[in-house]
Amino acid sequence: MKTISTSRAFEAAHRQYGDPGKCGYLHGHNWKVDVVLRGTPDTLIGYVVDFKDIFDIIDEFDHKTLLRYDDPLIEPLTEHNQRLVVLSVNATCENLAGLFANRIEAMLGTRHIHITYLKVTVHENDHSNAYDERYYSKVVK
Repeated sequence: MKTISTSRAFEAAHRQYGDPGKCGYLHGHNWKVDVVLRGTPDTLIGYVVDFKDIFDIIDEFDHKTLLRYDDPLIEPLTEHNQRLVVLSVNATCENLAGLFANRIEAMLGTRHIHITYLKVTVHENDHSNAYDERYYSKVVK
């Protein structure tokens, strides 16, 4: 088993639809995502996973506006050709950590990469973050 980690930054706007406070207004962050994986390296290539595969998942959010599916801003932004990611939940650190973990887990499964641990931390700034941490009793296939 080897443990690997990587980080990737992206810039994106969002708002917490339904939040009566300042986070209910459209605003942006310089987000950062940290990923830690524990798994068995491929015997031919020698790595657990190609970091590019993780970066591709995170890069889908770069320079876009992240909105919940029922946010009324979706229609006017779409009409003006703005780049959106429409989510089933608000784009909080907590929700994004789970979303990235789900997508990374799915990607690993399609490539038959065996892992025993996954942790995804999402930072919305230098002092606020949330993480999703998963342990696998059986090797994920």
